Amino acid sequence: MRWPDLGCRTACYGPLEPQIWPLLRGLGFSAVEIKTPAADALNDVCAALRRADLRVAALHLSCYLTRDDYTEQVRAQREALLALQAPYALLTMRRETLPPPEAYDRIRRIADELPPGVVALLEVHADLATNAAVALETMRGVNDPRVRINYDPANIHFYNRGLDPIAEFRAMRAFVAGVHLKETNGAFETRHFPAIGEGVVDWAGLFGELDAMNFAGPVTLELEGVAGEEKSFELALNRLNESVRYIQLLHGARARSR
Repeated sequence: MRWPDLGCRTACYGPLEPQIWPLLRGLGFSAVEIKTPAADALNDVCAALRRADLRVAALHLSCYLTRDDYTEQVRAQREALLALQAPYALLTMRRETLPPPEAYDRIRRIADELPPGVVALLEVHADLATNAAVALETMRGVNDPRVRINYDPANIHFYNRGLDPIAEFRAMRAFVAGVHLKETNGAFETRHFPAIGEGVVDWAGLFGELDAMNFAGPVTLELEGVAGEEKSFELALNRLNESVRYIQLLHGARARSR
């Protein structure tokens, strides 16, 4: 792979997360994306990640852009960003009724609260980065190199109808600094996110785009699962294995064909 390494969004696994961490190195992962730990759990999380020989590629911050205390929310998570040495802060915010200029100003102020060098990643979510057109409008409005996009091909299907995720990636790639590898059955607003290779995402096309730009940001596997299914450790481990195997085979085949 030309990407630096492969990460795993273990925040998907809820209470199973601590059981997943020790297995990741053996599966080929070197990094994780996690939610901000509670202050009284931060030392234990740091120790557990050291034992598992994993680093934090991105920390998913809790932040509500429409609340008056939005900067205080981020400031309260600064200690975790520093302790975990996270280079990226993932944000899944909405502007809702905020006028765009005010929302963009608030996003810049959030970037001010991050430790020096930490980049804020806006996830491909409604309503700040719903698709390429919206994401580009947001990026141009914010106009700050400390704020970039975390691309997710499955979310292009989830939040939109009739869009091509590869074309969407190409349109916004100048602003993409992180990527989620998440599969989907392609249905609009349907939570069906199985193992990589079991859906409609054009992974060969996306990997080709990442390789062509020598992508250096976090590439993170996100296995959110299927609505209504019973989550279990066995199911989580099986999907991790299947997904990594698919990614390695596909990326290896691409490398041999070049």
